[in-house]
Formats: sequence, structure tokens, C-alpha cells
Amino acid sequence: MKKVLITGLLLVIGLNANAQFSGNPAVQSPVNAIQEAVLQQKYDVALNLIKAGLQASANQTENLKMIAIYSKLLNLGRFKKADLGWVLPPGISDIRIRVARIHQNGSVIFKLGMSGQLAKPDTLDNLVVTKYPNIVVLDKNKKIGSIEIEPSEGGFNFSINSSRSQLPVPSGYYQVTMTSKDGEKGEGWFVLDEQMNASANPYFNNISDGQVLNGYPSFSWNSFKTPEYRQSEWRGNYLSIGKLDSDSNWTDSFGYWDEDGSEMTSVTVGTTPVSEGKVTLPLENGNYLSILGYNEVKKIGLIKFVRRVEVRSRFSVLNK
Repeated sequence: MKKVLITGLLLVIGLNANAQFSGNPAVQSPVNAIQEAVLQQKYDVALNLIKAGLQASANQTENLKMIAIYSKLLNLGRFKKADLGWVLPPGISDIRIRVARIHQNGSVIFKLGMSGQLAKPDTLDNLVVTKYPNIVVLDKNKKIGSIEIEPSEGGFNFSINSSRSQLPVPSGYYQVTMTSKDGEKGEGWFVLDEQMNASANPYFNNISDGQVLNGYPSFSWNSFKTPEYRQSEWRGNYLSIGKLDSDSNWTDSFGYWDEDGSEMTSVTVGTTPVSEGKVTLPLENGNYLSILGYNEVKKIGLIKFVRRVEVRSRFSVLNK
């Protein structure tokens, strides 16, 4: 029975269930070596072979096969207990890799981001994310991407995001290096597949861009899951509202966050519990931006991977 199950798994992830192996990894193709590890249910080994294969192979067809195997094993939950082998400097924890799809003004943009917890606001000296072999997509000190550091319970949160792109975040193998203010070094790696990029986003039901509302606006939307969502992922949603000044700078006005899966589908400012920002009721006259978002999250070891979708809509408040 066990052999039948493993054979079925090989077929599901697109591998040859009848392949013969040499027993010598040095003379096997990366895909065959990964297949042998899966056959032996050594998923940690398979994950590291995928890493090594993507580093060593210049064959795009082989690379796409390895990423496809990674994606299918991940969706089947075979990497939940895997160890990516990240080394974090003291004072840095709770790492999240995030791929965001943002819909605003009729257009869609994508961003790659990374966030985590800091013991102190200046704990992180530098962070660099490179798409292997040499495409730098994030670099704190060289200002490739933008970083925010904010107080949080038990410390500080940092979030660094790439510049916007009209194209989805590329699949492939990424390397991470970081340095603390004390000179301690850390490193890690991850693989992104096409399914980390969402292909759809939620919408507001009752407001449109540029609408004029009163000081107690209500927002509603339908329950949403991306087409890429998998049952093994957990979900959360949020609504953030910020007042915009003449330069479109944001000041928190209202926020609702759900990370336990309860998923509200309507919010009224003034009656819904507030989890961030200081609210003056009714909202003052002026221009605002509302952000409705969903996170779909999975884990590999201690690292969280977040598929994020947002819809953003500007509105004005006019109290009569």
C-alpha cells in the first residue's frame, strides 16, 4: 500500500514512477535525484536538491521542472516540517516573504516584500535579496526598495518592498543576506513559483473611486479567495483607511485586521472595533484612501510565505 501511495505521489508531481536510479547522485540529473528523494519520502533532502539544482543548472527547462515539483510538493503539504536552514542575526525573527497584487485606478501592479520582527528599531543594518544568480531586487542600504519600521507588541516590525511592476514577481531561486548593527550576519533562501502571484483580487461592493461619503462610512465586499488558494493555507483579511494630505501622504485613520480566519465582509467606521490608528469621529472632511486586503499564508519550517491581494479606492468625506 505504501509503495502505491508513493508511486501515486510521483505521478501527481509529474515524475516518472518507473524510473531506474543509478544510486550515485553525481551522475543523476537534478530532476532524477529529486525523484529518488521523493520516492524515499526524504522531503528535506528533496528541498535541498531543488535548491542545489536551481543554483547549478543553466538549463531553463530543467529549472522549470524543479520549480513545478517544488510547487506541487508544497501544495501537498510535504514541506511543513522542512528546515530551510535560515540563520538569523540575534534580535531578528518571524520572517515573512510576501508577494502582493495591488489593484488601483483600473490597473494592477505586483511587489515582492519581506518583513519580520526586530528587538530594536536599529537592529537591522542591511538586508539584500538577490534573484539567483545576480539580480538584486531588494537592498536596504542601497535603497533598492523601500523600508518601514514601526513599533509592535514586543518590539518593532520591519517591512521592505520592491518597486512596483506591471509584471508578476518572477519564479525562481532567491538568496537573502542580512547584517545586524552589531555586525552579526545571517542568510537564507527561498523559491517562488507562479502560484505566489495572485491572478484576481477582491472588490468593494458599495463604493467606487472618487465617491463622496459621510463621516461614518460603511464598506462591504464578498468573501474572497484567490484562484491560487490551497486548503493547506490560512487566511486573514483587513481594511485600512488613511487620510491623504495635499502630497498624498498617508495618516492612519481607521484599521481592522483579522488573522484568525473569522473574515468580516463589512465594516462601518465608528461601530467596528479598531485595531490600529486613532479615530476622530466622525471622520474629518478631506481625501482618504481605503485598502481592502487578503493574506493567504503557508509555512516552510519557520518561514511564512504570504500571497497578498489588495484593492485600493480613494474617497472623500464631506460632513453636512
